[in-house]
This record gives sequence, C-alpha cells and structure tokens, in this order.
Amino acid sequence: MSSFGLVGLEFYFPRRYVSQSELETHDRVSPGKYTTGLGLTEMAFCHDDEDICSLALTAVDRLLRRYEVPTSSVGFLEVGTETLVDKCKTVKATIVERLLAGQRDVHGTQTVGACYAGTQAILNAVGWLRNYWETRSEIFKILKMTYFKNAFTHLYSRPIRRGGVR
Repeated sequence: MSSFGLVGLEFYFPRRYVSQSELETHDRVSPGKYTTGLGLTEMAFCHDDEDICSLALTAVDRLLRRYEVPTSSVGFLEVGTETLVDKCKTVKATIVERLLAGQRDVHGTQTVGACYAGTQAILNAVGWLRNYWETRSEIFKILKMTYFKNAFTHLYSRPIRRGGVR
C-alpha cells in the first residue's frame, strides 16, 4: 500500500424522535429554549430494543459490508463515547467479539468522557496511522448518547439526545 485515505463513512441514527417544540411544552420551559436556543427541531432516541452497542454494531457491520473491508485487515478499532452500557464490558470489546471474530490483535481502546471522547478517538486513530498505515486498516467510531435526568421525577427517563454513529 503506497498511500492511505478514507475508505468509507457510515452513519446510523435511531429511527424514533421527539419534536423539540413538543418537548418544550412537556418540560414547561419557555418556547424556543430547545428549538431556537439549541437549534434543534427533533431529538433522536433509542427504543428499548437499541442501545449504544447495537448502534455501534449496526454501523460497523454496514461499513464492513458496504465497502467490502475484510475483517482480517482491521488492525485498529477506537471508540469515543459518553456512554457505557455496563461498566465492565466496552463497546470496543463487543464489536471485536461479534463482528471481528477471530481477530486477536486489534489495537485501540474506548475513551469515555463527554464531548471530548470523540476528539480523543480521532487523535488516537491518527497516532496509530503514523505507525501502521501500510499494513492494516482501522476503524474509529464516535458514539454520542446522552441520558437526561428528569427534573420532575429525578429519574433518568429522558430520551437520548444524540444517538448516532459517525
């Protein structure tokens, strides 16, 4: 391989959404707080049959299939996220186990931490490219899912504000 570049890009967004103007009414906030203040018209959210791992698995599976990337060529997988499903197994481990079966030397990690995690995932991917770009492919994911605490019930019952995979 004499050069490198972007082979493919895959997005996945949950199918369900809530109108932000309706949410403003429900939350009893001033009209325009979400629509004008945040510039949102709709907010995607996951149903009970989706979570951060299913979003990631769907996007990576589509990427591998659509661009005919052999799983044996993947040498790096980086995940940047705000959310963990459970605190003992990472999204990266789930992807490697289910989609990259047989791969034992997939470098990379999962970075968790608000908005900066996605930036850190990109920086880690670029750092890996500097050393291994001639021999292996890489995948990096930015997963954005945020749970909102309901001000009235103090339970985490809000829709997930940004659900998607880049």
